[in-house]
Amino acid sequence: MRVKYLLFIFILFPICCFAKSFIAEVSEIQIDTNSSVILTLTLTDATAKAEPDINLIKDNFNIIGKQTFSSIQSIQWKKTSSIAWQYTLTPKIHGQITIPSFKIETTTGMLRTDSIILKVIPADTSNSINNPHNGPALELNLKIIKPSDRFYIKQPIIFDLELDEKRPTANLQLDESKSSEYSIEQIDGPLAAIKTDSNGNQRRITKIKYLMVANKSGQLTFPLYTVNGYERTSNNNPSSDPFAAFNSSIFRSQFDDLKPFASFSPTFDVNISDHKSNSLNSWLPAEEITITDALDHMPQIKAGDPITRTITITGKGTLSTNLPHDALMLTNDEYKVYADKTTAEQEYKGNDIIATVKHTYTIIPTKHGQITFPQISIPWWNTVAHKAENYKLKYTTFDILPVIPIEPTKTSDINNETVSPVINDLNLTQILLITAIVLLVFLITIFIYTISRKNHFKLPKYKIESSTSYSNEVHINDINDPKLLAKYLSNYFIDNYGIQKNTALKLIPQYLASSHTNMEALTEVINTIDNIRFKGRTYNLAKLKEEVSYILKNIKQRDTNKEVINLNPH
Repeated sequence: MRVKYLLFIFILFPICCFAKSFIAEVSEIQIDTNSSVILTLTLTDATAKAEPDINLIKDNFNIIGKQTFSSIQSIQWKKTSSIAWQYTLTPKIHGQITIPSFKIETTTGMLRTDSIILKVIPADTSNSINNPHNGPALELNLKIIKPSDRFYIKQPIIFDLELDEKRPTANLQLDESKSSEYSIEQIDGPLAAIKTDSNGNQRRITKIKYLMVANKSGQLTFPLYTVNGYERTSNNNPSSDPFAAFNSSIFRSQFDDLKPFASFSPTFDVNISDHKSNSLNSWLPAEEITITDALDHMPQIKAGDPITRTITITGKGTLSTNLPHDALMLTNDEYKVYADKTTAEQEYKGNDIIATVKHTYTIIPTKHGQITFPQISIPWWNTVAHKAENYKLKYTTFDILPVIPIEPTKTSDINNETVSPVINDLNLTQILLITAIVLLVFLITIFIYTISRKNHFKLPKYKIESSTSYSNEVHINDINDPKLLAKYLSNYFIDNYGIQKNTALKLIPQYLASSHTNMEALTEVINTIDNIRFKGRTYNLAKLKEEVSYILKNIKQRDTNKEVINLNPH
């Protein structure tokens, strides 16, 4: 009989002990709100199809760490394997919290753990306030700069993370929880300062400023910040301190004891309201919106004269990405609009965020008379008053003068009544003498031309060039022939932009393209002149000269002011 009992003890009992199991354990059954607890889930002699689902505890705990362990042991000729998942948890609430039963699916079936009751008590901070030697070595606090009972999607939320170092620490590491529900960035700090409390105790307080933007509506849990580090505790054993004779903190700090600790920021939720517009792209939450309109033009504007308009949109308490970036002006029958690149800026002034977007346009009136820039309206949501508003920029009106072309000089008509007495007063001899002189000059000219063609004598091959260029001698308004207009245009670029002589007019835009942009308008007007010269196309010379003047004026202006006017807007 004893032999049977021994066989049961040494053979059957180990088999029963190492049967398949799934067990949950905690490192402590009572903690305070400033402490952490380790939850261990151990699966023995079974193969898991997936990790255990611990989402059930996220309502009451923050998961700040996770580790996985596995082992194989051999006891009494029996091999047993186990895998353990270890989670570091911090409580979100205090009171009696039930850690629910966890289940895991294995290759042989479903296994479950027993539930665990954990008692969480509020941390006693009153004693640590009066006595810095009690309580945690480092406390974390979160403070929203501009608190509100509700925030909105795409609204920036600025908050401070405060690290209150009540006792000396070392090797601090700051970690933050990540979530797809928000985006977050550090905008200032860390800034450290030494403060003295009412009891004369000094401690270092470090502040870091963050900006958070919610990506979805609903209840949003603020990110959890964790600081891991070591608390310095002085070594009071002078026999072990070789520098005890030197009353120096530099030497003594090398022999301080380091006690590990972890501190956590408080957790709280904020309400994020959904957008109130037709689409999220047009949703503009802000504390304040202002628009300024700056115009730069000549005192008297004629058709074809450029007008530079800069519209600046400034938003307080919003992001530059929220402000309108689409075109605010479009071409119509009264004027053409060329948009420059939109610029956006964002800066932080104290506890405020200021965003700015600048729209710059070059506007060319196409006809004389009165033209009007239409009213610009920007709808936005006031996050302070929690209501919809609409900022309107009033319309602007201009009186455009007509372009007065300089007509060619015409010989005055002389009627027969005036000519008749003049002719009668001239005698026949004078008329014949004038006719003979004109005929003689004509014959001499023909003779010289014929001799020069037959090389009877050669004229000098050199020529005396005038120091004054053709483009400077002749005003464009005095040109009455497309060929002379082409000559004027070619000489203008040769004299002012370093283009080589005898360069074909069509090639000039290619040479200028390396240092100037938007040469499409110049190419177009050159093609028009060539079509008139060589293909006999009909033309309006006054309008053609007006286009040439405008192009030359703007190319010169871009070269001087380093500004580029986009002649082909999107």
